[in-house]
Amino acid sequence: MKLTEKKEKKFFSVKDTLFSLEEISDILSSCKKCGKCQSVCPVFENTGFEHHTARGKISLLQGLEKELLFDKSKIEENLKVCLLCGKCGEACPRNIDTKTLFIKSRLILNDFKQKSFIKKNIIRFFIAFPKIKNFIFGNQKIQNKNFSGKKVLFFSGCLFDQFYRDKTLKAFDIFNKLGYNTSLVSGECCGIPFLSSGDMKKYRFSRERLYGKIIDEKPDFVVSGCPTCIDTIKKVWSEFSYDDLILSEKIKVMDFHEFLYSDLKDLNFSAEKTENMKIKWHTPCHIKSLGIENEARFLVDKFSGCSIEKGKEDSCCGFGGTFSMEHPLMSMSVLDKRMKSLDMKKDELLVTGCPACMMQLGRSSSVKKENILHTIDLVFKNIDKISGNQEEKI
Repeated sequence: MKLTEKKEKKFFSVKDTLFSLEEISDILSSCKKCGKCQSVCPVFENTGFEHHTARGKISLLQGLEKELLFDKSKIEENLKVCLLCGKCGEACPRNIDTKTLFIKSRLILNDFKQKSFIKKNIIRFFIAFPKIKNFIFGNQKIQNKNFSGKKVLFFSGCLFDQFYRDKTLKAFDIFNKLGYNTSLVSGECCGIPFLSSGDMKKYRFSRERLYGKIIDEKPDFVVSGCPTCIDTIKKVWSEFSYDDLILSEKIKVMDFHEFLYSDLKDLNFSAEKTENMKIKWHTPCHIKSLGIENEARFLVDKFSGCSIEKGKEDSCCGFGGTFSMEHPLMSMSVLDKRMKSLDMKKDELLVTGCPACMMQLGRSSSVKKENILHTIDLVFKNIDKISGNQEEKI
């Protein structure tokens, strides 16, 4: 009996996928199903479904690879029930890079045309086409005041561009007052929203645009207040390169916290103590991924002027990029758990180092939006007290 045209198309689609799965076959087979990933997964804690853990996702991919499973769309759906927070990879005794594995798997299984009209066009028009975005939100125009010293290129990123423009202005002012020759790249995207959605074409488009802007500026440092962007440029770009667009080692790519820590770690300064004020600190997942938790806490402790707490458990906020769009209820459930661990009191400030976390934390009724700050806000408040001593170092 001959396959119908529809079934034949689906059959060959699965066959093509099987061929592509060969490149991750060794990684899949290295998983020993110990279940360590289950104990740290914020999504599994919310749903209790095994197929939402890293072990479960790997088992589904192995089933597809061995031709035991054929419903590619269902497997793709389960792969996207993931925050890409990286906690499972950190817990894995086999050191499987689960975040990279699941991004590659999404690319293999992706059918971008099946995304909702709203989601697809939000991603495309507000990220891939910066001229349209700048027409709606306006363009950043900042004047550099220093033309000597080492050059810092501040990459604002999508969320700073659209929702937290004051942070870009403050960061620019901080670098200027520290004596750096500062320039700005705005209206561009690092590409991670597309890559995590499985759209390699738009990822490469965004990446090539940003790469070109960086090379044209010839900076000593590329700095961003978004650790997700820095994690993407430092790690993801090289993993998903498929070309020669790799930044020279002469250009140091650093998160805002890491950069200022290297500059201010020996500074004998502490912000003026503020009585009866408490600050809670939320550690972004990509701050952990970059391995700069201590650097981030150094800045918060140094510039806060009050006691700092991070809650009983420093867990994920539940944003996860497009995860919060595709699974809003699950995203809010993860957020609720995080807010309970923070135990926010009235008028307490909540500080984090990531614009995506700021946006997600602001969805909670447990904290006022105006009380959610980026580390940039704390540093900016005190930068005039230390800038004079630093200019001589540069």
